[in-house]
Amino acid sequence: GELPLLRKDGRTLWGRVQGQLVEPGEPRRGVLWTLQDCSAEREVRAQQVWESSHDALTQLLNHAEFERRLQVLLAQRGQQPAAALHDQGVLLFMDVDHFTVVNDLAGRAVAEDVLRRLARLLEAEVQHSGWAARLGSDEFAVLLPACSLANGQAVAERLRATVQAWEPAYQGRGYTLGLSIGL
Repeated sequence: GELPLLRKDGRTLWGRVQGQLVEPGEPRRGVLWTLQDCSAEREVRAQQVWESSHDALTQLLNHAEFERRLQVLLAQRGQQPAAALHDQGVLLFMDVDHFTVVNDLAGRAVAEDVLRRLARLLEAEVQHSGWAARLGSDEFAVLLPACSLANGQAVAERLRATVQAWEPAYQGRGYTLGLSIGL
């Protein structure tokens, strides 16, 4: 199997460990152990798993992973007694207003930068209480699993106000954005 080993510098080395009897059928004669460093392979596998669940541009969850997590959460909630569901959670769907203006006037590179910065705003707001995802072009979603409706409305209003107050400027031109949010 693969085992984590702690190096002197505090980093983890992942080793693939295999044992073989020195003399077949004679376990008392000893075991020859081999250890192969598989840290790089594990890192590649972890990167592949991360890429399959995250949007490459914004680094947020992608549509498929967001939907998968939502389905898991709903299945868990379906098994709980109704009395235990006092804060059932809130789902926000968001569309960036006036995004096409940025894309048309400033170009794709600027539009992508706006989406990346917007993703950081969303992430900062919900990082301790839920998940943010990019669903498509300029469409995002936030899931707040243990949130009351009133708190969800407050989060939505903070997000809306933050985006409205943010005026990205590129090539000497400022842009006004907004968020349309369904709760």
